[in-house]
Order: sequence, then C-alpha cells, then structure tokens
Amino acid sequence: MRTARLAGVWAGACALAACSSFAPIEAEHERRLAVEWATRLYELEPLAYHPVEEGQPLFVASTATPAGGLVVVPSKDRKVRGIEAATGRVVWEVATRGPNAARPVDLGPYGAPEELLVASFDGRVYRMNQRNGRILWMSEHPGTSGISASPVVSGKVGDKDAKVFVTSLDNRITALSLETGKKIWDHQRQQMTELTVSGQGGAAVVGGLVIAGFSDGALVAFSQEDGVTAWSADLAGEDKQFVDIDTTPVAARVKDGTIVVAGSFSRGLFAISAESGTVVWTKKGEGFLSAAADDGMIYAPQANGALWAIEAETGRVRWISRFDTGFCGTPVVSRKYVFAPVGEGLAVVDRGSGREVVRWSDGRGVRATPELAYGSLFVVGNGGLAYGLGVY
Repeated sequence: MRTARLAGVWAGACALAACSSFAPIEAEHERRLAVEWATRLYELEPLAYHPVEEGQPLFVASTATPAGGLVVVPSKDRKVRGIEAATGRVVWEVATRGPNAARPVDLGPYGAPEELLVASFDGRVYRMNQRNGRILWMSEHPGTSGISASPVVSGKVGDKDAKVFVTSLDNRITALSLETGKKIWDHQRQQMTELTVSGQGGAAVVGGLVIAGFSDGALVAFSQEDGVTAWSADLAGEDKQFVDIDTTPVAARVKDGTIVVAGSFSRGLFAISAESGTVVWTKKGEGFLSAAADDGMIYAPQANGALWAIEAETGRVRWISRFDTGFCGTPVVSRKYVFAPVGEGLAVVDRGSGREVVRWSDGRGVRATPELAYGSLFVVGNGGLAYGLGVY
C-alpha cells in the first residue's frame, strides 16, 4: 500500500464581482482523506514521463457482489476489474478489445440487479455479470470510432422497448436494444470542416427524449423511439472554430421543468430547456468540461483549472475556485464537499464557500472522476493504482 500525501494548499475562490484570498489551511483540515487500500492495476511503461489514466470507477452492491460492495474499474490497459470495495482485492478481471475510460452503468435500477454495462474505446458496449465479469452480450460497433463517455439507459430489462444510448467519437449517437445489444437506430452529424477539439460527450435521457451534443455546436434532442429530431439548439452562434460540444449534458429540475447544461468549447456553458430547446441562461468561458448536478446546483469544471458553482434555477454564480494545476475535471459531490480531480491530485473543496481544504496525491496525480459511496472515495490514479479513501 502506498502512503497518501496530504498537503495543505492555498486556494482562491472567486465571487461574481471579485476574488478573495484565504488564510493557509488550518491543521484541523489536514486529515479529510485517509488511504484504506491501494491496488496495482498495471505497471507503467518504462520512462513514463507524464502518464494519464482516465478510467472512471463505479460502486455497485447487490447479491452478486461481496458484502461491502464492488468497485468496477475500467482502465487504459484494456481491462475492466471488479475490486472488493472494503479491501481492494481484485475479484475478477475481464479483457476488452480496446482501452477503457467511461464510467460503467449499474443495471440494478433498470431491473437487472446483478448486471452492468461497460463502454470501450473499441467501439463496443459490453453487458456483464457483476459476480464474475462474464460477458452476457457484446454489441456490434455502434460507430466507426471509440466510445469515451458513459452509456445511458431508458426502460427496464424485459421491456422490449428498453434501450441503451451511446455516443462515439465519429460524431454519432446510437440506440441499442438493452435486451440484445443490437442497433435500433443511429444518427451521425457531419464532422466540422473547420478546426474542432477532439472529444465526445455522452447523452442525457429526459422524459421521452435523449439529448446529445455534436462537433458543430448543435445540442440535439431525439425521440428515444425512432431517433427523430425533436429540437436542435445551435450553441455555436456565428463562430466556426472550436465550437464542439464535448460535454455530457447534465439534467437538473427547475421551477418551470427540466434544464440540461452543456458546454461549447469556445462559446461557454449553456442551460437549455429540455422541453423546448430554448436557452435559459449562459456563462461565457472556454473549455468547460462535463458538469455535475446536485441539489439545485451545477458544479462546472474548466480545462484551465477553474470550478464554478452555479444555481441551476437562475444561473447565478455562487463561487469560482481556481486551482494552480491548470486543470479541473468533472467532480463528485457530497453533503459537505466537492471532490475534483485537478491533474496533479484530488482537491477537496468546501461546498458552501468554494474554499479548497485539502489536496490529496500519490505523486502521479488524478485526472479521472472518482466515485463516492457510503463514506468512501474510490479513485483511479495516473500511476496505474486504484485507491479506496476514507472521507472524514
């Protein structure tokens, strides 16, 4: 087991009008995280200068998992592993045909409590058993390119109309049968001829719609049944370069219905009515990444190292926290804290003020979104290790 390095750091949080400075972090904050276990996933290549691991773990608990639950870990070594959440013991390991990064999907809420979905850069979706990782079906290539974002599910296992929606790097959204993995419909938009930023966000299911963004700056809502376009919102405006929507739309309930929040790389962050496709509010800025939504708040990271806390209803900015690493990825949120991967480590940010109270690192850093469950934080580090951290 590797010893955690808990370092107090100075952090700034910006309000709408101006930035404020905070005093150094006090000793009472020095033990917010403690390493409970560390498991080696793979060895780094020789002379690895700046390794990056983007595999996002998932916690599941069912009759098929150990008593304390299972952490399902995708990784770039073309493996998916089931790790005992309490001890870090590898329970099973399954090979895919490509690297893996997307967060798996627990099928328990959809009527299959002992199963899960995994999407891979090999362009396939795998339906697996949680007990041993056995592959129940493997989809045909939904597109001609890899899958970097988590699938979304609509319906229940046993329902003939239940579907899995997946986006791929060839600017395509595909609907698969949840029962068989066979393709039902797909929609591909032409890639931009002007400069774009390589990447692909996922999709969001809202009512009878599935909503996804594309490289031309279009956020599009499709009918889940047949893929017919319900509405399309042009987030690019008059711009032609770097307008890609590389973020996964995140849904949030507001007084007048539901909004979805997504970012165009060069144009900023947009809240769009899920019912009509009209713009509700916007925030200017470059490089917004996929956000997290919780209890009426949107927590939106920027690739330049900023994290915004925004009221979903009004678009009012509560705070902005800026990190000295020049990167911030999609966070997870607890009652007290926002846990954000910041490249060189994992930042623990006070949810009310935006003040960074602790930064944790194993020396190689963290870029992947962690998983939070029952007082534990599960993290996949850039050095090829998975960690179980106690949150105190």
